[in-house]
Order: sequence, then structure tokens, then C-alpha cells
Amino acid sequence: MRSNAEIRQKMDLYRTILLVVNWIVASIVIIAGLIIMFGNALFGILAIIIGILAGIIAHFIINVSLAIPFILLNNGDILESIKSNTISNTVSASSNTGGRSIVGTKLQKKCTRCKKEIDEDYTGCPHCGNRTFE
Repeated sequence: MRSNAEIRQKMDLYRTILLVVNWIVASIVIIAGLIIMFGNALFGILAIIIGILAGIIAHFIINVSLAIPFILLNNGDILESIKSNTISNTVSASSNTGGRSIVGTKLQKKCTRCKKEIDEDYTGCPHCGNRTFE
């Protein structure tokens, strides 16, 4: 499977190609409007206006339609970085905490009697009342 960066580069290339084709077509319509304007001024001006508006609208549609996948790809990258960051933090913290584990952002310790994990802040186990911990 391709990485998000590769997909983003490919989509950026497609976006550039679409925008160039869009403005080439809009320019052709505008030039046709200029040519028509010599024969009939009203139709020529109308063709020029249609060419300009079509170019602007198509430019907007191309950018908006390709923005959605870019946003989704960026969100995927953010989620991946959060997952890897959480995993690496948990691994490094559990190796440095002397047997304690991390749940969310809180350090946990295990009760020696009921074996349940509780917050590091507690002096006694809220489940069984034991005061010794692993």
C-alpha cells in the first residue's frame, strides 16, 4: 500500500494538470468570445463572461473536490502519529517506572491482594483496602 505522502504527491500532480486544462479551456472560450465579438458584440461579450465565470467556477470545484481527500489523508497521518507516540510513550514509561504501567496519562500501580491496577496517587486500594502495591 502506498504511503499518504506518495498519494498526496500524486493528487497534487493531478490537481495541477486539471487546473492547467481548466484554464486552457477557459482561455479558448474567451478567445472565441473575442473573435465572435467582431461579428456580434453581444454574443462576444457573453462568451467572454461565460469563459471567465466557467474558469473560476471550475477552479473552485477542482480545489474543493481535491481538498476532501487531502484532509482525510492528513487526519490519517495525525492519527498514526498519535498512535505511535502513545505506544512509544507507554513502552518507555513502563520500562522506567519499575513495574508500574501507564493508562492514558496516569501512572498506575498494581495491588498485591486483588491484582487490580489503580492510580499511583492512591495510598490504599479502593477495591480491597490493601496498602501494599507492586
